[in-house]
Amino acid sequence: MKFIKSLALGVAAALSTALPGMAKVDNGTSSLIRALQESGIQVVVNPQQCDGSIHGSYRMVSLKRTMILCPGQSVDAIDHATVRHEAAHAIQHCVNHRRGTSIYTPVVSVNTLATHVNQGVPSDVINFIKANYPQKHWLVEFEAAYIERNISAAQVASWVRKACNGE
Repeated sequence: MKFIKSLALGVAAALSTALPGMAKVDNGTSSLIRALQESGIQVVVNPQQCDGSIHGSYRMVSLKRTMILCPGQSVDAIDHATVRHEAAHAIQHCVNHRRGTSIYTPVVSVNTLATHVNQGVPSDVINFIKANYPQKHWLVEFEAAYIERNISAAQVASWVRKACNGE
């Protein structure tokens, strides 16, 4: 439990110092993908699910944690953001598994999350989440949207290692 508290505090501290940003190519994305793979998460690029309707997803497939990435023919800033977003879901999954909490529980407290989302996620993204996801998904989607826009791939990779490997 001490580990989870320290991870949540680290996430909260990083959230409080991050500056809102746009989708950007992040040199740490390859290392983030390696951290995910080293944590036992299968990363699949451009499978059949990539029909143009999604940029990526994180899910359990046959009891295997899987991240699907759909960059198409070339990789751009949106694809880098997608890796950070889906990695946030992997972190949430690992933390919630350790805590024994619902997969719909954010890593940080709801009050901390609300403060940071209100400062670092555009209202059109918040409205998109509310319009396209069931309400029980909103908090984890808000947290992932914040992380994708405001946290570097290197920092997300560090959180993946701590949350999913206990480093």
